[in-house]
Amino acid sequence: MVKRNLFTTANQVNNTFQGAGVSISKSAIKRRLHESQYRGCTARYKPLISLKNRKARLDFAKEHLKKPAQLWKNILWTDETKINLYQNDGKKKVWRRCGTAHYPKHTTSSVKHSGVRQCDGLGVHGCQWHWDTRVY
Repeated sequence: MVKRNLFTTANQVNNTFQGAGVSISKSAIKRRLHESQYRGCTARYKPLISLKNRKARLDFAKEHLKKPAQLWKNILWTDETKINLYQNDGKKKVWRRCGTAHYPKHTTSSVKHSGVRQCDGLGVHGCQWHWDTRVY
């Protein structure tokens, strides 16, 4: 059951067994998963990027790999993030083996928001540039 859905909780596995008339404790389920080298870990967040955009990003990186450092001093780097004011978005747990944290099936997607509703949190935008470069 866990192999099919790595985000299954021990409670869900327990409920499935109880529905089939089998009594087993959550600790026994976790023990068997540990014996199979599965560990309950927090899933890593990865941006939701389409295959087309991943290819475009890789092409851009390869094209600009040998560019001089001076070029990058003329770039204004920007980013955005959301800060929750009242609640967190919750962490998802996943059963995985050592060394597989960044496998796509062990991660959960994050989506950038250009706008944040006031009740959800605070949207923060930032930028960075080389200090000697004029910004207009």
